[in-house]
Amino acid sequence: IKIGIGRGAGSTKDYVLTDFSVDERRGLQSLCDLVSEIVEFIVTDGVLVAMNRFNGPAARDASAS
Repeated sequence: IKIGIGRGAGSTKDYVLTDFSVDERRGLQSLCDLVSEIVEFIVTDGVLVAMNRFNGPAARDASAS
């Protein structure tokens, strides 16, 4: 499972090696919960079903609400 790092200001190297911000730390539990759900989908329903469920515009719209 690949999790993107987003876009930070300045160099990517500095951004990647910087500690998580307070806001980023607040989101870690929900991110771990989501990854756990994705792994369950992969194991029970297969990679294709999981990709269709969690990738793309529809998945992003659902996670924004």
